[in-house]
Amino acid sequence: MEQKLYSPTFSKMYGYDTRGNEKLVELSQYEASDYIGEIEDMISRENESLDSPRGLMEYYDPDDSVNKKVTSFFPAVEVINGQLWGVAELEVTEPLTPQEMALLKDYAIGQYADGNVKLLSMRSGGVKWS
Repeated sequence: MEQKLYSPTFSKMYGYDTRGNEKLVELSQYEASDYIGEIEDMISRENESLDSPRGLMEYYDPDDSVNKKVTSFFPAVEVINGQLWGVAELEVTEPLTPQEMALLKDYAIGQYADGNVKLLSMRSGGVKWS
C-alpha cells in the first residue's frame, strides 16, 4: 500500500540586486510552488538514476521491521493549498507502528541532510541540481 510523509520545503533562488549582482533569495513555499513542473522533472530523473527499485530504502542499514515493511522510498514534491511540500512516497507491506514511523522519519531527515536527495538551485532561467 502507498503511504506519504510530508515535510516543508526550504527553497532558495538566485536573483539579482539593483546593481546586477547575483544573490541568493529565500522563497516561501507559495513562491516555490511556481516551479513545480521543473522540480518534478528533476526529481523524476534523479529517482530513475537510483540503483534500486527500493529507492532510498536501499541505503537503510538496520535489518529491522522498518526495512521489512517499507519496500520503497522515493522523494517527490506536491503543491497543497498553493504551497510546495516535500513528499516521501513509500510502499509499505503493512502499517507502521508509531515507533517504526519515528525511525523512518529520522531516516528520511538524514537522507535529506546527507544530500542523498539533491538540493535544487533555482536561477532566473530555471531550476538546476546543485
